[in-house]
Amino acid sequence: MFGILKGLGITFRHVFRKPIVFQYPDEKRADLAPRFRGELKLREIMGEDAAGSRVQTDAMPPCMATCPSNMKIREYVGLVSMGRFDEAIEVIKEDNPLPLVCGRVCPHPCEGACRRGERDEPVAINPIKRFAADHDLKMHLAGKGFKPKPKQTKNQKVAVIGAGPAGLTCAYYLALRGYPVTILERLPVAGGMLAVGIPDYRLPKDILQAEVDQIVALGVELKLNTSVESIDKLFEEGFGAVFIGVGAHKPMKLEIEGEDLQGVIPGEEFLMDVALGKKTAMGKKVAVVGGGNTAVDCARVALREGAKEVYILYRRTRAEMPAHHIEIEDADEEGINLVYLAAPVKIIGKGSRVVGVECQKMELGEKDKSGRRRPVPIEGSEFVLDVDTVMSAISRTPQIDWLEGSGVEIHSRWGTITANGKTGETSRPGVFAGGDVSLGANIAIAAIGGGKRAAFSIDAYLSGGDIKEAHIPRPIEALVKPLLNVDESRQEGAKLGADERKKSYVEAELGLTQEQALLEGERCLSCETRTCIGCRICEENCPTNSITVRAGQDDKVRRIFTWDLAGDTCIYCGICVENCPTKTLYHSHKYELAEHVYSNFSKHKDYLLRDKSLIEQEGWSRPHKHVDTMPLLSADKPRKLTNEGWEMKVEADEEGQVES
Repeated sequence: MFGILKGLGITFRHVFRKPIVFQYPDEKRADLAPRFRGELKLREIMGEDAAGSRVQTDAMPPCMATCPSNMKIREYVGLVSMGRFDEAIEVIKEDNPLPLVCGRVCPHPCEGACRRGERDEPVAINPIKRFAADHDLKMHLAGKGFKPKPKQTKNQKVAVIGAGPAGLTCAYYLALRGYPVTILERLPVAGGMLAVGIPDYRLPKDILQAEVDQIVALGVELKLNTSVESIDKLFEEGFGAVFIGVGAHKPMKLEIEGEDLQGVIPGEEFLMDVALGKKTAMGKKVAVVGGGNTAVDCARVALREGAKEVYILYRRTRAEMPAHHIEIEDADEEGINLVYLAAPVKIIGKGSRVVGVECQKMELGEKDKSGRRRPVPIEGSEFVLDVDTVMSAISRTPQIDWLEGSGVEIHSRWGTITANGKTGETSRPGVFAGGDVSLGANIAIAAIGGGKRAAFSIDAYLSGGDIKEAHIPRPIEALVKPLLNVDESRQEGAKLGADERKKSYVEAELGLTQEQALLEGERCLSCETRTCIGCRICEENCPTNSITVRAGQDDKVRRIFTWDLAGDTCIYCGICVENCPTKTLYHSHKYELAEHVYSNFSKHKDYLLRDKSLIEQEGWSRPHKHVDTMPLLSADKPRKLTNEGWEMKVEADEEGQVES
């Protein structure tokens, strides 16, 4: 009796559970993995007609989706691979007016999302961008570089506060739309932290100035040594809108004993003094506290400024350091002492001068909100480093006390401007913000993205349009590049040796040669182009070895000779669909086919490679319906593109665009 009751109880519970097997798309389970059973189909096959053509899609490739400015990376990488360098720089500047800068200093989060990295190494996206920008600079020096033409001049003036990457970018795109723009910068140089926070061996001053000059050439007025004290005054002077992009230049304190001693220097101030040619208070033995790029820059600059011993104190391990791994490696090669799992607890002084820093050893505990393991002090592990200079480079915040009473809301905890992350709007109409002043200390490309989006918002605001509509993603035109380099390893540009680097501020990274840039561009997998490039990733990942792909190319075009599916062994698991970088291979709209007879669901090569007209009748080659892809895409989950693609196909199915 007990057994019967137990069985009835189990049955009763299952009545209220959702089924595991269901009909797609009428029933959907968000908690199931995106693996589909159904007919496998191909959209396009690369050949004479497809190579060098363009296709339209709403789905961003992972690199573009991860870039804070959503640069059309696939497009300009493809153009570089084809030797069309002039066109590449035009595409780049549609989303980034500072490619010379970014090609040198960007930590390239796009490369972390590159699907080529799942096969061997990511495409060298940033070096390719630098190559295109350097090529354009050479053309400019010869009087032939890319010079965009602004639209007809409009009446409304715009004030941009701050000449950092956000301000310069906002001014660039507003000037192209015909707005008279005035940039107000309190420093004696333009560039913000690019000018006073990044050393010349990473970003030479003449390179930065070249891009500033190109922006000014559009008619932008640049006023240096000019501080702003009132937003109201700017509106009284006739400006129709104001963009705030003053960055985050205020160093955060260590908050430990002895921080007021002589010889304790904020790292950002040290870098600024060096950049502006001022004398510093640095001694001969330097300890830098922090693990980011600023800390590494401080240490490497201290070495070049004559320090005999330089230490970087970081409370976690090397694996958790936020600084770019190449910068860490360079510092190590140059002789910087990297002290991990150590945190300063007290700065020791003799009289009014620093004579040492007391540190405590740490161990890693549980993960914190950032995903990194939290450093935990080890009792009785204190030790002292004999140094005469301590630099703090732990973080920085905006200096925006002058905004009090302006109507612009300031975040109570972080001290940043509260702004809409998509539009740049602040709490005060007509005032917009972007970059570090709203994000907190961040990377240059994030500031560039914020400046670009704010420019679009300001244009909509001044023209009486809908600001939100200015940010609706448009269909993306994707270039199908003609060649694919399957076996070539990642190209690395030349670099000065450590002994040569640490003696001067000469640029250390020399960039790719033209030959390297062409080869590296060919490594791109042309993600989301809906055109098979013969990469064979589907074949390599098929668990039942049911797929056979044969492709070849000459120096002009790549062709797919064979794409065979063994229907008798294929289990329709969807692994090939998930791994297809171009999203050419997909399942039909049918889900969980319950056919028991092989002939009812097998699809042979002649069907998979059917004529384009037949594919069009099915509706799959038509441009996808628009969806906002941004919330779905991230560097660590690029596969969500597959789900997004299926959702779009469901819409088409429901509207009767697909044969049932």
